Amino acid sequence: MFSSTAPLNLAASTAEDRRGQGPGPEERYILTWGANANRQCLSDEARVIPSPKHVPFLRPLRSFCAGWDGSLLLDSEGALWGGGSNRGQCLSEELSDEHVPLSRLDVAELDAVPFEAADMGRDHIMAILEGGRAVISWGPSNEFGQIGHGLPYRSRVRPGVVHLGGVLVKQVACGEHHSLVLTAHGEVYSFGCNLHGALGSGRCGSQEQAERVLGNHLRSMPVRGIAAGPQSSMALSIGGHVFCWGCNSRGRLGLGPAYDQEPTVLAPVSVPTLPGVARAIAAGGQHSAVILRRGRLFLAGDNRSGQLGQSRKDVDWTSTFFELPFQDYMLRVRTVALGKKHTLILSYDGELYACGCNAEGGAG
Repeated sequence: MFSSTAPLNLAASTAEDRRGQGPGPEERYILTWGANANRQCLSDEARVIPSPKHVPFLRPLRSFCAGWDGSLLLDSEGALWGGGSNRGQCLSEELSDEHVPLSRLDVAELDAVPFEAADMGRDHIMAILEGGRAVISWGPSNEFGQIGHGLPYRSRVRPGVVHLGGVLVKQVACGEHHSLVLTAHGEVYSFGCNLHGALGSGRCGSQEQAERVLGNHLRSMPVRGIAAGPQSSMALSIGGHVFCWGCNSRGRLGLGPAYDQEPTVLAPVSVPTLPGVARAIAAGGQHSAVILRRGRLFLAGDNRSGQLGQSRKDVDWTSTFFELPFQDYMLRVRTVALGKKHTLILSYDGELYACGCNAEGGAG
């Protein structure tokens, strides 16, 4: 367990990986680390990659995402690449169900189709067509309706369009077994598993097709960002307000003491007491994060693994967002990513910090 926030030594990791290789035509690479049982770190070396590992990727990269047992990359031309578990042959129809190395996705319906964003859940993938024209989803299982193609069933679902009434799409976010879609007009849609209220519908019961999230505080509120944890959801309004709903175990939604006895929040609730306008949000396995203007980072939820950046002796869990202490200096946070029990923080100075569980190398 790490509860401190020392910067990761990425330069040393890169130098070690490239020693003896000589100069390349152009240095393009990604760094991966953590659990690797399904080769989701895009390396064949070990079941755990304990520190950042240099992975060559010579094409200009637009974005990437890490799922439960796989990884997706989107290059500058809109092509999807992936590696890791190939269950249901969702990354490659030519290779086995076990795992595949980093390669361009080889699925018939995706051939020569340009995308602009993608995300992964445990059993499903969502990708936005170039220009936001539609959302394509597929996966090895649609047991909870998380793929959004109608009737739920456990067998493989081939890529198809999620029906949203023809609206342009800005962002997608995958929870463990639920999905969120943000339209260009600031509307949020959800579908999939609703056991913990992650769909924000105000009721229990899964949804097999996309429905707009209209309940409670989010009604008529234009949204500019969404985030999905395994069983929770977040939304960021155009005005910088944060809304959370879903599983609230150990205060992970950051809704304050008034909701401490509410393990499930079925509809969006505005986060109270944030001391400023929010710029970004992130949802983790058991904790949540909000970045305010000027790069101030606030965290809420479980801290048993030190993922809130403090010792468990000081904070076991908190339902109120508090600012991450950076010891004797001020750090402006550019972006944050949350895992199941760890936190990664990228500063405006280009330094990467980590805190939380390191049992499988997630903290690097």
